[in-house]
Amino acid sequence: RKQAWDDAIKICGGSSSNLFRLEKENFSDIYRTMKTTLNNDSNMKVRISALQLIGKMALGGRKNFTKYAISLFSVLLSLYKEKHKLHKMAVDHCIDQLFVYCIQDVNDVFHTCMSVVAVKGAEQTGSLHDSNPLVRTCTLEVLERYIARLPASGVGNKFTSSHKQVMDQIVQIASTMCSDKVPGVRDAACSLLSALFTSLGPAHSSVSSTIKLLEKKNPQLLKKILNAGGNGGGVVTKKEKKKNARLSTVANATNDIDAVQLTFLGSRLIIPYPANSPPQNGNIGLITPRQPL
Repeated sequence: RKQAWDDAIKICGGSSSNLFRLEKENFSDIYRTMKTTLNNDSNMKVRISALQLIGKMALGGRKNFTKYAISLFSVLLSLYKEKHKLHKMAVDHCIDQLFVYCIQDVNDVFHTCMSVVAVKGAEQTGSLHDSNPLVRTCTLEVLERYIARLPASGVGNKFTSSHKQVMDQIVQIASTMCSDKVPGVRDAACSLLSALFTSLGPAHSSVSSTIKLLEKKNPQLLKKILNAGGNGGGVVTKKEKKKNARLSTVANATNDIDAVQLTFLGSRLIIPYPANSPPQNGNIGLITPRQPL
């Protein structure tokens, strides 16, 4: 079975250099075969070969393969329940290729695969609400990789009203999942929020409201989010603004110091003495923030 899938990959062009564009055709037969294999075949190597073929057809078919890619997306997300690292890498690569070449907008798959709106009284379904924590974690990582590729603040990107609405929903869901019982899910949710803060910017309504809420209720979580993926989109909390203003005041008052390096140690500041007036007894001067220099 694996050899048959490998032969099909060669027909699609094999390596990227030999890949050719697939014309608009009816891929229903091979789509059903791929879906059946991913759902039912117990051999991991066979599933990996099928995933590679899906990636090749996405790269060659582009828009001609879009409707099949959207239909396969929920199946691909369910494969994350497999713990093997090689299997996860194959699923990651396949989904990333679908997003790059076939599925241009996350709106196409978010409400049908990731977070399906439930009927009143019923629980929400989708990979973000799956009972398996690996599926939830990997879905958050998929969203993070998708959002990380978007231009910052939506510049040059089709930020339609529906896209903004989905981004707001992702911010809300990720904020909720930051308190998940599983540590891996919490870390992935924090990384996703950090990517969202960077992409949408601190001026975005859902981002600013989330920051204000976390500042009041859980400042430690907000700090973790801002440190999870780098700078957190340049988001500065009120506490950090006051701290930066205090540091700026001290730095302006020490123009005679060649290199001012200020480091908080509890309620104290360490300020190096200038080269022309070294400290006596070899001690570094310690002052409180309120004490005049």
